[in-house]
Amino acid sequence: MRFRFVSLWGCGVGLFVVGVMCVGRGQVEVSGVAAAADTPKSAEHQSTEMPKPVVGVHELMELFNRPLYVQMKAAMAEMPNDDKGWSDIEHRGWQVAEVANLVAIHRKQDVSEASWSELTENLQQAGVHLAEAGKAKDFARAQSAYRGVVQRCNICHRQVAPDEAPVLKP
Repeated sequence: MRFRFVSLWGCGVGLFVVGVMCVGRGQVEVSGVAAAADTPKSAEHQSTEMPKPVVGVHELMELFNRPLYVQMKAAMAEMPNDDKGWSDIEHRGWQVAEVANLVAIHRKQDVSEASWSELTENLQQAGVHLAEAGKAKDFARAQSAYRGVVQRCNICHRQVAPDEAPVLKP
């Protein structure tokens, strides 16, 4: 008996089979079959709006930002001594920059769109600076960028949720 991974893509209707086949003694088993339409939505049904948030701002911070802050703080605790350490700093920076996009679509109703855009764009830019410093393996620059990320978080916390949001420390 032998095992073989199978991935078959059909034409037109988008039928595809992904799974493991067990071939032997005349038996064949497929572990998964799925169908998907590969026809794009018509122009009249395509949305031009941004996706709507699934969780509230507080939940977003708990799910994404708190773990990222902990990881970023650990990555910045001391100068990396290998490529993995530098990569961690770079990746945390890119994560901050992309999380800023998530934060942007979670605008609190009591904050103006212009103010929210400025806060999230500044956070995104701070994340990009951290990523670039990690990529360049420049710890002094990375430390400065990291402090900039934390500063941007705290500015937003003070403006948007002064009684609820924590004051972060680098």
